[in-house]
Formats: sequence, C-alpha cells, structure tokens
Amino acid sequence: MESDTLKTAYSAAQRFSHAGKLEEAIASLEPFLALPYAALDDTLQNALILSVTLQLQCEQLGESEKRLEAALGLASPAQAVELHLLRSQVFDFRGHNRKAATEREKAVTVSEALDEPTRLLIGVLKYQQEGDFEAVYKTAIEAMAVGGKSWPQIARLQYFTAFAAYNRGRYDDARQWIRKAILHPQSTAIQKTECLRLRALCAGLEGNYAEALDQLQSATNFARIGADWNTAVELTLALGESLLLLGRCTDARELMAELEQRFPRTQAKVEAFRARIALERGELAATDEHLTNARHASRKHDDNTYVSAMLAQERGDYPEALRILESSLRQIKAPASREQTRCLRVPLLWRCGKPEKAEEEARLLREQLSESASRQQQRTLLAMEAQLAYLKEDWVGGTAAWKQVLRLEPHPVNLPEDWTLLGDGYAKQGESAAAMFAWQRAAAQPVESIWVRRAKERLEAS
Repeated sequence: MESDTLKTAYSAAQRFSHAGKLEEAIASLEPFLALPYAALDDTLQNALILSVTLQLQCEQLGESEKRLEAALGLASPAQAVELHLLRSQVFDFRGHNRKAATEREKAVTVSEALDEPTRLLIGVLKYQQEGDFEAVYKTAIEAMAVGGKSWPQIARLQYFTAFAAYNRGRYDDARQWIRKAILHPQSTAIQKTECLRLRALCAGLEGNYAEALDQLQSATNFARIGADWNTAVELTLALGESLLLLGRCTDARELMAELEQRFPRTQAKVEAFRARIALERGELAATDEHLTNARHASRKHDDNTYVSAMLAQERGDYPEALRILESSLRQIKAPASREQTRCLRVPLLWRCGKPEKAEEEARLLREQLSESASRQQQRTLLAMEAQLAYLKEDWVGGTAAWKQVLRLEPHPVNLPEDWTLLGDGYAKQGESAAAMFAWQRAAAQPVESIWVRRAKERLEAS
C-alpha cells in the first residue's frame, strides 16, 4: 500500500517537474524518502533519483548524500550503477571532483556484473559526465553494435552519439545521428526535442536561419507532447540564441522575460542571456548588472565566461579578459568550443605583450582547421587573422581578411562589426571612399548592435 502511495507521489512529482514547479515536486516526495530504508525497490529508487536530480537543479541538496549512501547499501548492481553516477553529480556540484571521479569508477566496477551492452552504456554515461566526447562517440557506437537493433537503449545511444559528434565539431556526423535518433521508434519526446534543437544549432552554424527556426518549431511540437521543464527551457534558450544571432535583440529579451515568468528557476540562465544581449547593444553597465544577478542566482557560472571576457575587453582590461579565457580553457572539453576560445585569446595575447605566443597559437589554429569546418568556425579563424593583422598595422592583410569574413559570415548580428572594421582598415590606408562605403553598409544593417552606432559615429566624424 505504501508503495502505491509512493507511486502516486512520484507521478505528482513528475507533473510538477514538467511544469517547472521544482520545489513542489521535491516536497511531494519528501515524506517517502526519510531514512532509514528497509529495502530498495524500483519505486523508491526512481523516487530517490528524481528527488536528487531536482535538488541538483534547485542547487539545494539537503539530505541527498545521506540518502544515496543509505540506498547504495541496499542496492542491486543495476541499481548501484545509477546511484553511483548520480552521486558523482552531487560531488561535482559540491566541487569535490576527486570524489566524483571515484564514484564514476565505482559505477564502472559495479557494471562488470551486468551484460556487455549495459556495461558499455555505463561507460557512455561516465564519459558524458566527464565531457570526453571522443570516448562517448566511440563507446556508444560499440554499444549499439553489441546490443543489436532490438536493444531498448539504441535510441538513447543514437541521441548521445549525435551530441558527441556535435561537440567534436563533426556536424555532418551529428546530422546523420540526429536523423536516426528522431526516426527510431523507441525515441522519446525529450530525445526528439533535443535532437531537433541540435539540428537547429547545426543549421545556425552555417547561417541557415530559416531552417533553424523551422527545426525549433518542430521541436516545440514534440516538447508539448512530453518533454520535461529542462528540455523546454533549453529549447527556449536556443530560440533566443537564433533571435540574437539574427540581431533581433528586443525579441530575444522579450522571450527571456516570458521564460523567466513561466519558469522562475531559470533566473540564472536568463540573466546570463540578458548579459549577452546587453553586451551586443553596447550597454556595459547593464551587462555587468546581469552577470552579477546570474552569479547571485546560481553557483554555476559556466554560461558567463564569454560575456565576462568580452566585457573586460570592451573596457580595455585586456589582462583580465585573457585571464578569464585562459581559466575557462582548463574547463572546456568540447573541441569546437576550445577552438573558438583559443581564437578569441590570440589577439589578447598580442595586446598583453606576448606576440610570440600569439603567433604560435595562431599557427596551430590554422593547421588544425578541418576541411569540414562550419562557416562559423571558418569565420572565427578569419576574424582572428584580421584582428592580428591590424595589431601588426598590416592594414592590407587585415582588410583582405575582413572581406573573407564577410563572404562567410553566418550571423547577421556580426555584419555591422565586420563592415565597420573593414572600413577602419581602408581608412588607415587612406582609401576614404572605400572606408565610407564600408561604414555606410555597417550603419544600414537592420540589426540591433553597438556596431551600427559606431559606424554612424565614424561617418559623422569623417
């Protein structure tokens, strides 16, 4: 009877969670999770996992560690694997990285008592937590081969493989695995939603915004069927990202207001996104304020690194901008994200009196650029080249690089900056007509950007 009551509470908690009412979801489970536990059946296991997951999202762990420890004392190997992996997330959240790594290793050790496909799946989950996307990709493919087409975990692994490919910068592979995951009959609404969001991100990297928005709309339809609140939040943020890259800052800001009103627990992410919008509009004080609000709302600052570094750069504090980027490089695991951060770092190295290091890093980045690189990756490298040329006062080389950037530019919000800096290079060469033309093109861009205003200021001053 008690188990039936817990099942009812668990169902209620799921409904609360999907609606973004995380505290209510946690509260509905609390009466059934008090220690001690006499036994650990699947109902209690599921309730405990949901409760701890929600507490992680709320950054209020309470009795989570004690409950997980008690449950592990009663768990079967299959149950223990899940609990160890969840416990590793708790330790990671608390900053106990060594303990977290130990828990992941325990999960792998316990999984040796399970069948081979499941052991490989545990390896995928472990590597996913560690951010080792190369290992996720290889192990997931091996697990699918061993498990066979009828294995219930195939759709889940296709989903992991797609994300791993994306984070490795292999976008064609990502698209292929996305398609397989979406079409698989066992794919859940959450997996389909996330895969369509990922497809939209891939389209955005190539500047295909009509396709990206179509994919996000399709994802919204799946999300209504059965996606949880976190999936809905990430989907909304992806839509905001598309609006921002289109230069529709006001629309993006209004979307963030709707998101925060519907899901108050998203305040930290919303404030971090608002900081990006403010930075794009050149509102530096507002950027700083939103970053501060994001820090107060969450212990996690992963989403704030880029904005913090660019804010310091806008203020002329190049050593601080460099410090932030170099600190973040120690944490970033995804190759594509590391590459972008390294490109941003090169001009800062030069400005901070480290020209040899800047040149060496630029050389390495040129050599590492893949033939299958997205337009965004190519654009980022060329913008680095253009900025480095200007720092050397190579105005001819710089303008040539900015023209290549403009040919590749996937994001409308960057066009005013590209045209303005191209005009600056022409002005340095004494080509006033070409400079005026470039600044006029920048000033005429139908996007919200500080660079539109800067282009107009250059026109007025010339």
